[in-house]
Amino acid sequence: MKHNEQVATGKYDTVKDTNSGFLVLTSDRLIWFERQGIVSRQVRAAVYIDLLEIGGIVKGGSLAHWVSIADSQGEHLFHFGRISDEDFTAKLRGPIVQAAYRLRQKHDAQRIEQVKAEERAKTAVQMVTCKYCEAKVASDKERCWRCGASDFKPLNEAGDSKHLTESSSQ
Repeated sequence: MKHNEQVATGKYDTVKDTNSGFLVLTSDRLIWFERQGIVSRQVRAAVYIDLLEIGGIVKGGSLAHWVSIADSQGEHLFHFGRISDEDFTAKLRGPIVQAAYRLRQKHDAQRIEQVKAEERAKTAVQMVTCKYCEAKVASDKERCWRCGASDFKPLNEAGDSKHLTESSSQ
């Protein structure tokens, strides 16, 4: 959206900056681009607002309309001129909330995938010893590669192995 001026404030009564510019919505943040001079066409990014950190978006003012966007850095006031409640919802607040929702879904899906990957790593394949022929078999296999046993169990300690050899030598 194109705007006449922007006022970024840390408190209600302290004005940090007043410049004309553009508020741009990207997939993960809002960026305020302000003009460099009165007649210049050059702009620079002045304020970055992370969508996941937005705490609220409100419209106010009866004659001079403004929009306040609060995040972890504080409150950012943007003066838009006259903006109706319908335009505020349809053109500003709605798209920002939708983009934040999509970004949160994306982050949640990535977090779930990361947890699943960690679980898969925890259940990594281990080498176990077949109780019948003492061959090393991967724990994810159904049968021993040497003797074909399907109910092989890992030998717990060397004592189990000793018991197996003692019983076979008798």
